[in-house]
Amino acid sequence: MVLGPAALGESRGGEADRTMTQRLSVRSFAVAALAMLIACAAPEVRPEWGVISSPVDEVWQTLVEVVKEWEFTIGTVDSSKHLLRAAKVSTSVIGGSVSPYERFGKATREQFHDLKVSLKPRGDQSTVVEIVYLIDKIPDEEASFALINTARERLARRDR
Repeated sequence: MVLGPAALGESRGGEADRTMTQRLSVRSFAVAALAMLIACAAPEVRPEWGVISSPVDEVWQTLVEVVKEWEFTIGTVDSSKHLLRAAKVSTSVIGGSVSPYERFGKATREQFHDLKVSLKPRGDQSTVVEIVYLIDKIPDEEASFALINTARERLARRDR
């Protein structure tokens, strides 16, 4: 009588099962890590929306004026589709002292602003404004809404 591996308590299937389980766990870990990396790679860029109760052509002219006043350099303008792209570089103080009598001077940092504006008419007397405002590739919703509110206030003053 010859005893095989099964009779001796050895199983080729057990070894293969362990190897297969290890491979699956490594693969599932790699997939999970890749998904997390993709999710964290860049901030989600969503446009900010606002509605201004004025015709689209008036809102367009006002927004172009405001963008110029905010010292943006306008790159792309498509007035027929109401699309605008602009950029600027600003410098901000990040540390040190502004006083010339103190030991440490002021440190500055450049920030890169990127602006995309799109307008869509909503009836005759209303316009939907869509803005993506990025500072150093990070969305800034406060700046988007500030731009929309500046245009809204200016149009309200004109209508009086």
